[in-house]
Amino acid sequence: MKCAFTGLKLAICLVMLTMAPAFSQTTNDEATLNSASAPVAYIYLPAAGGVDVYSVNAAGKLTLVKGSPFPVTGEMEDVNGKYLISVGNTWLHAYPIESNGGLGKQVGTINTAAYGGSQCGETNGVGSTLDRTGKYLYVYLFLPGDGNSDACAVMQSYQVESNGEFKYLGYVEADGNPQGLDVKPDSIPAFSSNDKFAYALYPNFEDGNYTSFTAFKVASNGDLQGLATFTSTDPQTPNDAWFYNPTVIAPDNAGHLAVVLNWFPGEGPLRLASYTIDGSGNLTSTNTYKNMPSLAESGQGMAISPSGKLLAIPEAAGVHLFNFDGGKPITANQRIPIAGGANALGWDNHNHLYVQGNAGLYVYTATPTSVTEVAGSPFKIANGKWILVPKP
Repeated sequence: MKCAFTGLKLAICLVMLTMAPAFSQTTNDEATLNSASAPVAYIYLPAAGGVDVYSVNAAGKLTLVKGSPFPVTGEMEDVNGKYLISVGNTWLHAYPIESNGGLGKQVGTINTAAYGGSQCGETNGVGSTLDRTGKYLYVYLFLPGDGNSDACAVMQSYQVESNGEFKYLGYVEADGNPQGLDVKPDSIPAFSSNDKFAYALYPNFEDGNYTSFTAFKVASNGDLQGLATFTSTDPQTPNDAWFYNPTVIAPDNAGHLAVVLNWFPGEGPLRLASYTIDGSGNLTSTNTYKNMPSLAESGQGMAISPSGKLLAIPEAAGVHLFNFDGGKPITANQRIPIAGGANALGWDNHNHLYVQGNAGLYVYTATPTSVTEVAGSPFKIANGKWILVPKP
């Protein structure tokens, strides 16, 4: 310990030096205190001039990281724990994550227009995603139809290298749009827990205006490819009439999907189903219309907790929690009321559920048997897109 003060400050420093041996007996207390204050997650939020970063401790308290907002070019899209990735019209950018969760200067960039798939235009309006390892990035490119040519949609694959540079791997076409209408893919891919398969939704117009599963396999080098052998065994419909089509997908960490289903041609309420992913990437649900819970709203933005036991769905009145148990039928748990409703939500690895509402970011400790709002919630943050990055 180095002291360079005078007067009272020096006296305080000398007392601390004298008491040092006594403090050595409180190592466990200090470890407990440090553990309680250590970040369990970081939140990244676009702000004027860049990106605001918040650290979250084990108690669920948010603290703005010094240096926020950090300058970023393009729109913040993804964070893999080591780099934050932003996307411009055609350029990808990578910024290193510092030890306190803040952002360093740009270390990698690449022009999507210089690689295969660029015939489908810019990265406008569909989005991008990382696989679960954070090593591979997948970016949608979309070009609307203009009456003389069909709409065009592809996904480019990139490896995010250890130094933050991007390596182009290839591209895959999104499911075809047979009538050439001005239609974007309905979702970015959701990856299976083993990172071997991915599932998205795409508009289908062969039999009507509905969405269908689009399935992909992940090659050994991380490139995303179409899964030509894909099949889906869907829940039984009333009287076996028509079929259910998927509208929202959320994966768990054990080879299952929660899926919102619409009974084509739009009769009856939306239903909530569970699917199991087999070794070939096919989907199977043993649910039926008799045991699937109904939804009054779209289910957009739903997410399964890391434990795999709870499914959270944003609603106009708050959050609806459901019990999730792999491929078994989903059952209702409880509702969390939030004035003005829930705009977005996410989970960390410490049973914290984060919900963005009009009053700020609400934080709850949520388990199948109890839900408790943490002290200080809701925390004041700007309304807008945010990314939650849990620490292991």
